[in-house]
Parts: sequence; C-alpha cells; structure tokens
Amino acid sequence: MKKNEIIKDSQIFNDVINNGKCLKNHYYNIFYLESDFNRPLFGFAIGKKIGNAVTRNKNKRQLKNIVDKNHNLFSNCYYYIIMVKKDINDLSYQEKEKYLLKLFNKESTDEK
Repeated sequence: MKKNEIIKDSQIFNDVINNGKCLKNHYYNIFYLESDFNRPLFGFAIGKKIGNAVTRNKNKRQLKNIVDKNHNLFSNCYYYIIMVKKDINDLSYQEKEKYLLKLFNKESTDEK
C-alpha cells in the first residue's frame, strides 16, 4: 500500500466516522464516505485494547497487506476507515482476510 493511499488528516478521519456509513461484524467496524479523489483512501484505527505496540503494528501491517492484495474490490472515490475490535488477536491471517473481505463484499452489494 502506498503512502498516498492512506488517510493521515484527523479532520477527514473524524468526518468519515461521524458522517459516513458503517458496516460491522464481530471483528471490524468499517466506515466509508464519498471523497473527491478518483481512488480509494484508507485509514486504520487500532486501539490500545488490542495489545502492545508490536501487536498493533502487526495487525496494521496485515490489514494493509489484505487491502493491497484486494485493491480491485474497493470502490473508487471513497474514504474507508477500518477499526479493529479486540477479538482480532484470536484470528489467523487467513481468517482476518476472510472476515474483512466478507464485510467489503456486503458493502459493494448494498450500493447496487
């Protein structure tokens, strides 16, 4: 995932969370909102309840890898904020990918 595909601005981050639509399952909350860009932009929120810095960074790296591998599933012109819930540490990488992609597939069918 490239640096220009990541949301760094806290104002945009808060805007997406407060005004965007939300998808939820047992492991993730995904907020999304239309943007002015012609490519999807992503933000990741992993709280301290998940674990220490090493654990949080590992989860963030894995999420970025999942998003990068499946870039074609995401709608252009959208901001996405992916929030991780505490139970994520119980999953393997393949399970994390499965549950995240299942949520994104739900989002793409809701728009049609």
